Amino acid sequence: MQTQQTTLGLFLGGGQLAFAVVAPGKQAPRVLAKGSAPFELAPGQDAPDVMAARLREILTQHRVKVRHCVLALPLSLIVSSRFQTSGIQAADIPEMAALELERLSGAPVPAGRLVAFPADAMGQALALAVEPGVAANLTEACRQAGLKLACFVPAGSNPLPSNAPGTVVDILPLRREVDALVWRDGRTAALRQLALVDGSSQQLDDCVRTALRNLHVTLVGLPGAGTATVDVRVLGTGECAEALAEQIHRRDDWRSLTGDDQEAAQPALLAAVLAGQVGGLGGSALCLPPPARERRSAWWHKPSIRPLVAAALVAILGILAFVGAFAMRRLEVRRLEAELAELAPRKLEAERLRDGLRLTAPWYRQTPERLAVLRAIAEAFPDRGTVWGTDLTIESDGKAALSGCARDHGSWTQALDALRTRTRELSVVRFRQGAKAGEPMTFSVVFSLPGPGSGGGA
Repeated sequence: MQTQQTTLGLFLGGGQLAFAVVAPGKQAPRVLAKGSAPFELAPGQDAPDVMAARLREILTQHRVKVRHCVLALPLSLIVSSRFQTSGIQAADIPEMAALELERLSGAPVPAGRLVAFPADAMGQALALAVEPGVAANLTEACRQAGLKLACFVPAGSNPLPSNAPGTVVDILPLRREVDALVWRDGRTAALRQLALVDGSSQQLDDCVRTALRNLHVTLVGLPGAGTATVDVRVLGTGECAEALAEQIHRRDDWRSLTGDDQEAAQPALLAAVLAGQVGGLGGSALCLPPPARERRSAWWHKPSIRPLVAAALVAILGILAFVGAFAMRRLEVRRLEAELAELAPRKLEAERLRDGLRLTAPWYRQTPERLAVLRAIAEAFPDRGTVWGTDLTIESDGKAALSGCARDHGSWTQALDALRTRTRELSVVRFRQGAKAGEPMTFSVVFSLPGPGSGGGA
């Protein structure tokens, strides 16, 4: 267990970087400083040195000198999966979790960089990890900025969840999304992005209804749902948080939990308090380890100490090599042979599971299928043949580009309205009236279909 120390909590999301410096106290942690600054860089796209320069600039501007930090991230940067573990040994669950997360993220997730919770009473296990590219970039950016990154945590995670029986939900309305973390009997049960927030007050009611509907679906889908009252806590402040709290108060089956200091429930503060209260960053805390990197001791880099340390290491290594080289090699070979014999069946089973998942991965892709795009176009175009398509292109990200012709402007307008109701983000790229009488008009539009994974059902 590590000694408690002053911790820098960082939250990165929604174009903002929030920070909080928390020191351990006798009864409760003390908040020494907090603030926020714009941070429009994308962790999965921008280079680590660019993000490191921006981090140093913000910390220097606010005179933050603490280097031990915990980084909180929204669920849009975290990949999670609940999967069935029937017939799988407990020792093989991390490998299964790594394959599940690899299928969702599209990139390998080492078992050492994920958290796999034990299976529940229904045999379902929960695994989560930071997206591989995001984790690597942020870890390198923190290193270049001079920060000692201890772990990642999901934004809004309750640092000390209740161990009482029942279900507890933490809802965190961020700048661009609404996240929820569900605890069942003191254990993490689910992480879910409930809705997307576009920032306009006209869409606030739709966002709240979508978030509550998706939360209800999440709770119903958990094992043992409906056995006890659900305690719901809305973290943070703002118009969206107030609207969510008001709707929760109206439900009979949910009990709203309110805190005396809602400002203390901000993601950066929660991350820092978690690091300060949970010794060694263990227990029930949702701590996602960063990618392994070279850890160099500070005393080794002192010029005055380096020659003495090097001489001592050379002497010790020489003595050990002279006395026990042959015996150590024999023992090492025997140990490795025994471990290899034990791992051979598990390796074959893991390879079989991996090959099976890779074969079935296309069944679960969340991009619109070609038949779905063609069906939407066919339903939108009139039956009498006054509007027809000439070219259709579907990109890997789900966007479709359609070119076609229309006999008259009325038929084109009718088909465009019908297509807009079946798609999202539809825009007209080109529209040209026929040059001669009777010549059909031509058009080009770009659109995408609502996918099952977009915005948590928003």
